[in-house]
Amino acid sequence: MCAIAESASLTTELTKRFPSATLTTRVSVPIAAAALALAKGDAQGALERLEPVRQYDHAPLAEFWSVYLRGQAYLRLKNAKAANQSFQEIVTRRGEVPVSMFFPLSYLGVARSAALAQDIDGAKKAYEEFFAIWKDADPELSPLVEARAEYAKLERLP
Repeated sequence: MCAIAESASLTTELTKRFPSATLTTRVSVPIAAAALALAKGDAQGALERLEPVRQYDHAPLAEFWSVYLRGQAYLRLKNAKAANQSFQEIVTRRGEVPVSMFFPLSYLGVARSAALAQDIDGAKKAYEEFFAIWKDADPELSPLVEARAEYAKLERLP
C-alpha cells in the first residue's frame, strides 16, 4: 500500500474509533488530510481542510503543522503575501514550540515567499538566516540543497 493510501486509511480509522476525541478529529485528522492534499498537488484542497483547524493553530498538539502547511499551500498557489504571513507567524512565535522543526523551515518559507514577491533583498536575508540556523545540519538534507540552489539563482540576479 502506498504511503498516501495508508495515511488516508489510518485517518479514517482514527475518526471511526475516536469520534469524540476533539484534538484528533479537529486537529490531527484535518492536518493529515491537508498534508495528503498537498502531496497530491491539491493546494486549494489543503487550505480548505486546514480552515477549521485555524482556531487550534496554537494548541500544543498542532505544533505549527497547520500554519506551516497553510504556508506551503499558499506558496504553491503563488500567493506570496499569504505564504509570508503564515511563515512569519511561526518565526515570531517560536516560544510556543521552541524545538519545532518548522522554525528553521519557516525561514526558508519566508525566503521563498519573498522571492516569489520579487523582494530579492528580503529573500536573500531569509535564506541567510535559514543557513545560519542550519549551519551544523547534514549538508545533504534536501531543504538545504534546494535552498542553496535557490539562493545561488538570486545571487546571479542584477
